Amino acid sequence: MERGSHVKMKSAGTSSAQGGKSVRGKERSAEMRDVLANAAEQRIQSAASQSVKAAVADTTDNNTEDIEVRMTGVTPQCRSDVVVQWQGVPLSSLPCLSGDNLNIPDVVPSPDHTVLVRLPVSPGTMPLPHPSSYSDTWDQYHVRMPCSPKSQYPKNKASILCELFVLVQDTVVPRWSVITEALSRKIKSVEDLERAVLEYNNRYISKWKFRGLHLLLEQEFEEEERVSFFSKTLPVMVHLALSLPDLVTKPPPLLLQGTTHSITLSQMQIASLLANAFFCTFPRRNAKGNDTEYARYPDINFNRLFFHKEQRSLEKIKCLLHYFQRVTTKRKLYCVVWVKGSTVGVWCCDGVTLQV
Repeated sequence: MERGSHVKMKSAGTSSAQGGKSVRGKERSAEMRDVLANAAEQRIQSAASQSVKAAVADTTDNNTEDIEVRMTGVTPQCRSDVVVQWQGVPLSSLPCLSGDNLNIPDVVPSPDHTVLVRLPVSPGTMPLPHPSSYSDTWDQYHVRMPCSPKSQYPKNKASILCELFVLVQDTVVPRWSVITEALSRKIKSVEDLERAVLEYNNRYISKWKFRGLHLLLEQEFEEEERVSFFSKTLPVMVHLALSLPDLVTKPPPLLLQGTTHSITLSQMQIASLLANAFFCTFPRRNAKGNDTEYARYPDINFNRLFFHKEQRSLEKIKCLLHYFQRVTTKRKLYCVVWVKGSTVGVWCCDGVTLQV
């Protein structure tokens, strides 16, 4: 043994006693595991037995194959000879809207409910806007409308002095007049559309690139689809956008965080607002600094969506274009009640049944 080494010796009796206790402890642990395993197995068998009894009780024709489907989860795709009974809630209990069964609360204007259509709405007629003529509100509690007279835009104007000098100065004009002039021109391509949008968003000429819109319309769309969009759908979208002051005659309130508010709009009012979002006409919504007015609000103009080329972004654009194609060819006479975070009611004015 090396110097400095220390070995502690235990008595043989102590070691033997501890070894016996260890063996007995292991035996008791094994017995306990067996007891628990047996109890668990009995519970499983009991649950399975109760499930079988319940399945048999629910079966009126003693169809053993139907019981097997309930227990094993075999679907009709796997077993064509098995008929699975409907086990969901009764279809009649699902909320359904029609002219006879609106199933929604009465639409009553209040401080917590802004109604932008004239009440009452007569069946079979297009809902009219309320108020009857445009009344502007320009503050931080309402949507700053593209057609607001307070939305101004600098426009260059050249003046010739003494035939030798040209003085270029900015004149401020209503931004809506610039939007109207740009969108009233013939738009036959994505380049024309991009040029029109940037005419009233010229500070973003070097930043906004409609790469996704180019890819979708020029490469993924068939020639027939592309021609139909520029010749039929887009002109009606322009008309919807420029009809904003006639359709939405009052700026909708912003749905602020921590507040409860409802807004009622017609289908055509929603379509007009979306058309303006498509053409990126909403003012003060493009700056993204933390100290900007709308830093805490989601985007409303579609310029960011048009930029991305990922497939999910292209599918979103497809969905929007399909919506405009539908709304411009098959107009439905309905209104929508929008509560912050969800749509709670849709009712038709022509008797067509809708689901919430």
